[in-house]
Amino acid sequence: MAFTSRAFSSKNLGKSTYEKEMVTIIHAVQCWRPYLIGCHFIIVMNHHSLKFFIEQHISTFEQQKWVTKLLGDDYEIVYHKGKENVVADALFRKFEDQVAM
Repeated sequence: MAFTSRAFSSKNLGKSTYEKEMVTIIHAVQCWRPYLIGCHFIIVMNHHSLKFFIEQHISTFEQQKWVTKLLGDDYEIVYHKGKENVVADALFRKFEDQVAM
């Protein structure tokens, strides 16, 4: 198991949740690309609309950039309700506990 993290830049802080989640996906895929090339991988998210990212009408330049960065990768985005996505929640809560100390 591995973990990567990065603070949002001031440019990304004002974005919608959808856009922030996509920035996060792009960061993770680029970070782990050497391990993902040639493999099918699953991205588990608790943001339902991202499940349909590839099927959606691409209407902004930023969405076009995201598509090109993920083009050629063999992946699928799977939606899990927040309550069902306990692994991600557990990792986040553990970090919150350490910060609170």
